Amino acid sequence: LEETRGNLEAAVTAYRRAYRAEPGDKEKKAAFFRALGLLAREHAEAGRTARAWDALTEARTLQDGPDLEYQMGTIAYALAQQTSGDERARHLDEAVRAFRSVLRRHPEDTDARFNLGAVLLAAERYDEAAEIYRSLLARDPKDGDLYMALARTHGFLGDMELAATEEAIGRSLRVGEPVRDVPTWARRAAERFPHSELAATYLDLLAPEAIRTYTLPGGGLVEVWFYWKRRVIAAFREGGRVGPDFLLPRR
Repeated sequence: LEETRGNLEAAVTAYRRAYRAEPGDKEKKAAFFRALGLLAREHAEAGRTARAWDALTEARTLQDGPDLEYQMGTIAYALAQQTSGDERARHLDEAVRAFRSVLRRHPEDTDARFNLGAVLLAAERYDEAAEIYRSLLARDPKDGDLYMALARTHGFLGDMELAATEEAIGRSLRVGEPVRDVPTWARRAAERFPHSELAATYLDLLAPEAIRTYTLPGGGLVEVWFYWKRRVIAAFREGGRVGPDFLLPRR
């Protein structure tokens, strides 16, 4: 009755009493578990993150599963953003554990994998975060957000040149314009910048399968050449390489 009225706190209290009176009753256990999940969502949406975590922690004593672990990972990450020091580190560790648990059951869950990357990045576990983002790129090499996340990760690792290439690729996929006549563009670009790194790439690999361009603030055209079949992406500005070529990971 309390649940139908939308009073989830009272519903959880009632279900808890019923379950404790008959812990072997599967129906009572399932109702209690479901109500705790609903209460956690209500708390999270209202910004009561700590109370959402408490509800999920209690739910975990009843039943485990990827949906619950995903919720726990999300709430733990939110708690980490609200705390600092050892407490922040503890919440980030809890989020890592939760998302890894989801992936053990569902390794193809790309949302959980991306979230794990974000948590590892926040925890300053940069090598692990880079590995996660590269595994995602192996599945979806045309996702600009992944290149931007990887660029940020490599920036923290101090590899600024590779980060510059990844950022250029990400921006080209997110806001860049696709070139329509790729062979003609590539040939003319090589003629426009003779003896350049762009011209050398064209001489070595010929025209790519796709080119995307965007203009930097204040001027300066960036063009990104996608050699999908060779699994190589090169980024140029005024004929010079933005950074080293990006080698696409394999699945």
